[in-house]
Amino acid sequence: AAGAYLFELICTLDDYYIPRTEAMIMKDCISEIVGLAGREVFLIEYGSGSCNKVRLLLDELEMPVAYAPIDISREQLEQASLELASAYPALEVLPVCADYTGSFELPVPQRRCCRNIIYFPGSTISNFDPVPAKRFLENAARLCGVEGGMLIGVDLKKDPAVLHRAYNDRRGITAAFNLNLLKRINAELGGDFNPDAFEHYAFYNPGENRVEMHLVSLREQE
Repeated sequence: AAGAYLFELICTLDDYYIPRTEAMIMKDCISEIVGLAGREVFLIEYGSGSCNKVRLLLDELEMPVAYAPIDISREQLEQASLELASAYPALEVLPVCADYTGSFELPVPQRRCCRNIIYFPGSTISNFDPVPAKRFLENAARLCGVEGGMLIGVDLKKDPAVLHRAYNDRRGITAAFNLNLLKRINAELGGDFNPDAFEHYAFYNPGENRVEMHLVSLREQE
């Protein structure tokens, strides 16, 4: 829950350009997107979070049958699903608490759908190395089926200074988000990390064409 809250804050930061850019592209291209998606679809969102991004799609899709938000944060998933079901009473909302990079069981909608559409925004595909990315996309293709589709966000290369500001925000929220991992290990896996003994280190790696985020130890540790 803490990680989900911190990520929602990250998405509001001035220097974290991805959500705003993506929303602009979605609005500009929504007619083309819904035309390609077709009618009576089963919409499946990987890493749904607060389910705010998907509302533009749901507002414009022609008679969507069902929506399956998939997220690892159960508290946020349940709350967002309740709000979405209330806002779209004709839509069957089928939340799945799971790690979408692994295996999970997809619910079957009560009504027949014309096709499955996976929605994977946020340029999250950039978090994968090439081989896991290929495997992930192959699994997504099997889930979609022959007639299915996938709407995916991919960030393009840009000025490293822009990327540096995006992942090293002045308020330290991105750092808190990553350091929260150590707290999770302590609470759930019996770890004894001292988060104050680490610092957040993010940089653009030109050799790999990617941003990397690390936790760096500030002293010798066992």
